[in-house]
Amino acid sequence: MEWRDEALVLAVRPYGDTSVIATLLTQEHGLHAGLVRGGQGRRMQPILQPGMRVAATWRSMQAERLGTFALEALSGYHVAALFGDSVRLAALQSACVLVATALPEREIQPGMFEATLALMEALSGDAWAESYVMWESGLIGLLGYAFEGQGEMPVPGFLCGKGGGGTKEVLDGLRLTGYFLEHHVFAVMHKPVPAARQRFVEAYDAAFGQEG
Repeated sequence: MEWRDEALVLAVRPYGDTSVIATLLTQEHGLHAGLVRGGQGRRMQPILQPGMRVAATWRSMQAERLGTFALEALSGYHVAALFGDSVRLAALQSACVLVATALPEREIQPGMFEATLALMEALSGDAWAESYVMWESGLIGLLGYAFEGQGEMPVPGFLCGKGGGGTKEVLDGLRLTGYFLEHHVFAVMHKPVPAARQRFVEAYDAAFGQEG
């Protein structure tokens, strides 16, 4: 079996001495993992950075097997552009880990690839933090939860078409999306919210919280 698709690299873990298992968010095949032979080599390391946009070819003798990936970098935004900004890089890492852990494997998720690619591109812009919160709310909605205010946590204006934004509303939005992630998305999996997400929230608060 074989298919070719556009994808975003989400996570990579070593396999044996030279290979890796890569988890990708694909446009037409959902969340998908595969073996990348030689993935620990210097040539492949830049391509296997979380957030990289790639052309992926998956091959396997049987559909249910892990299979192998052949990956090629695609043009467009580049993850390296965020390396000088630890907070934006933490946002990218948080998004990659959330997708890799929250979505079911090998199920088509309409619009999730496009939304995540748009977020990656937005992370280099001015309203990147608002874009991140909007992306989290979209992920929560995609997974079937009605996103709404909770008690003393109202929905920030920029999330409901009322404009606004800025540090305080971003932090309010992160608290609200964090509530849904903890008490709904990951609670049903009996898992904690990934640590990468908390690291991003703490980094953002430390860098910009005084501005709010």
